[in-house]
Amino acid sequence: SGMHGYTMGITDGRDHTYSAASMLDGIDLYEKAKYIVGIRAYIGDEVKNGCVWVGEDYENPTYTQEFTYKQGGWQYVMFDEAIKLNKQDIYIGYTVTGEGSVLAAESASKAHKTEWICLEGQWQLLSKAAGKALWSIQAIVTGGDYKDENQHDLVVECVTMPKRVTSGEPINVTCEVRNAGIKQTGTVEVECVIGGSSVSVTVPEKLMNGQSAFITFPVISAPNAGGSVEASVIATEAGVTEDREADNTVKKTL
Repeated sequence: SGMHGYTMGITDGRDHTYSAASMLDGIDLYEKAKYIVGIRAYIGDEVKNGCVWVGEDYENPTYTQEFTYKQGGWQYVMFDEAIKLNKQDIYIGYTVTGEGSVLAAESASKAHKTEWICLEGQWQLLSKAAGKALWSIQAIVTGGDYKDENQHDLVVECVTMPKRVTSGEPINVTCEVRNAGIKQTGTVEVECVIGGSSVSVTVPEKLMNGQSAFITFPVISAPNAGGSVEASVIATEAGVTEDREADNTVKKTL
């Protein structure tokens, strides 16, 4: 599955335990890779804790690994040991506890029998719970051929800032920077420019394929000007030419 399209879950003031499972075709997967080395999944903001897992069926994982939950978005979990593929169909999944919209899926053209959901220990097809959908979950594999994919591709998204500001007053800006390329990043700088003022933040970790970093900029003051002011958030990787630069920058008008 690719990018998430919507989130789902129960909002009733109580925590619930959910599991999401997606079956991968064994023959097709084996032609592309020899090992699963991790899982990435898009998870909502209200998760308390979770684990990812792999198994030959969705009810009995053969490998489980807990992860430390971060801010909502793509959770990137590398296994302590690689899972060797053997041409058998395999399920990848995650289990989380939380309240509200914690599970992420994308719309599909048909109902799939490969996607399953479990609420409080009861499994059913995702299509029965959500219609035509696929989970926003992927296996991270090695041994594949990715030469035709984007090698370096940063994406800035989910930028939050106020629409109206007062001259000289502080502005709070946050954003998500995602590595949509195949190769791991080096040093990534994210700059926020508002009028003639700017502030930069270095992403504290190298980002693997699909991994996101959530950036909160140090306080920047609104310029002493009336009318409209352009604000930009720009991500760059040191010493790298991007395969696709258009999505490195988000611009807003204040």
